[in-house]
Amino acid sequence: MIQASLNFESLARRSDPQSSKRAARKMVGSGAVASHEAIILDLLERYPGRTAKQLAALGPLDNVKILRRMSKMEEKKLVRRTQEGKNECQWWKL
Repeated sequence: MIQASLNFESLARRSDPQSSKRAARKMVGSGAVASHEAIILDLLERYPGRTAKQLAALGPLDNVKILRRMSKMEEKKLVRRTQEGKNECQWWKL
């Protein structure tokens, strides 16, 4: 399960205010982070090589929620990105 390897510290920086750390703890504890990651992985399986905006149009998460998850998912080697010039990143499930 994705959530088991995730802790709230990975969503909030040390320099973030306590309110951000509480929000991160709530997101992890509620299962929202794991749920968002599962949705994104499902979308990427069905629609590989799409941008976050394109994925948002195809699923229940908005562009911002998708982008917030992508960098951590990339660190965990769940997804990778390609980018040409100043165009938006295209995302791929690994």
